[in-house]
Amino acid sequence: MKIAILGTARSGTTAIYSLLQHIFEERYPGALDYVYEPFLWDRGLFNGPYDQLAGRFQTMDSLSFEAISCHLRVPLLVTDPSPFLTDEFLQQFFSPAAAKPHMLLKFIRANGRFRLLQALSPDTRFIFIIRNPADTVNSVLRLFSFFGGEFHRDDFPRFREQVKQVYGEEIPADNYKLPVQKELLYWNYMNRFALESFAACDRPPLILCHEEKALDAEAFVRRICRYVDMPFRDIYVAAANRPVGHLTQRTDISSVEFDLFSRGLDQYADMLREQRISMPVDKKKILDKFQVQVEMPAYERFGYGLTTVHLSTLYRDALSGKERIIIEREAEIKKKNAQLAQKNAQLAQKDAWLTQKDARLAQNETQLAQKNEQLRKLENRWQQQLRISHELKRHIQALYQTRSWKIGHAIVRVGRFFLGKGAAEKKKQ
Repeated sequence: MKIAILGTARSGTTAIYSLLQHIFEERYPGALDYVYEPFLWDRGLFNGPYDQLAGRFQTMDSLSFEAISCHLRVPLLVTDPSPFLTDEFLQQFFSPAAAKPHMLLKFIRANGRFRLLQALSPDTRFIFIIRNPADTVNSVLRLFSFFGGEFHRDDFPRFREQVKQVYGEEIPADNYKLPVQKELLYWNYMNRFALESFAACDRPPLILCHEEKALDAEAFVRRICRYVDMPFRDIYVAAANRPVGHLTQRTDISSVEFDLFSRGLDQYADMLREQRISMPVDKKKILDKFQVQVEMPAYERFGYGLTTVHLSTLYRDALSGKERIIIEREAEIKKKNAQLAQKNAQLAQKDAWLTQKDARLAQNETQLAQKNEQLRKLENRWQQQLRISHELKRHIQALYQTRSWKIGHAIVRVGRFFLGKGAAEKKKQ
């Protein structure tokens, strides 16, 4: 058996998805293949009980880029499914993994694609749930956008074009600048197109209103069990009433939103009446839970997507931390630069001192060279005088040998005179 759940986001699809998981796992444990919004999320990561996998919505790894690509190429409002029936990625939607006998699929991006899904898998049983626009849109505004701008190119431009193609109705972008206006527009056309598609097919899905569960939970569960050929048990009512997924706690809205929600509830009542769905819309009860403010509230979107407040806060915190680290590092660099400048100044002083030293050494070397030159000259003169002295001594000895003692004595006296004078001069120098 294959069961597919349809509905806009925040309309109660997860509650039915979780309830049917509980029913099938109790009756056929391990025999159910799970597919959770295959137009966005990675099928392999979400093939299991919702309660065990809900935390994976917070990671980028859970997204499937093939799924997003498929979503962007398939129209939001499919009137003719034939061009897409051979798409291999779409055909995989209804192929159970590991040949399991049962499949449970959940779609929140397929209200306008029912005809395509039914053409791809005619034997699938579809369950459609619709919820009043006030509660649906109030919840969506605090989580993400129907148009998926958190994950890919915003769908609003092509949504406007396709509404014009299908209904011939112009949607001026300047008239829908507020997020609440756009989300209500999506809720209206997507549910309207889905209900019209059901009315035109031979095997319409089971149509549920979210408000039915609050009025009579047992009757609500019995309808589901009867449609999927499962015996009813009281424990299923408890499972249906158990909170599942993110719960919207804030109910503060602006007066503008209040008026828009009021008109949206009138559209909801007309929509149900046209489709002959006997569900009273208690407009007063729905609106009474909201707290009306003068100004538009600041929506704290978190939990899904890439531009949520939760991730933005983490990003700002991380950025602040990085800025703080950068400032600390800049201060440290400035301090080190100052220390380096101080050391450079000290080195410059040492270089100047060494230059002065080198200059004095050069001057001393010049003076030493001059003194060495003077000593060399004196040594040359002394050597010359020493040679003269040796010559005189040799001549004197020769004279003594010739017995010319008188002449020799005179020469000795002359020699002594000259030798004494030379020694005196050398001593003087």
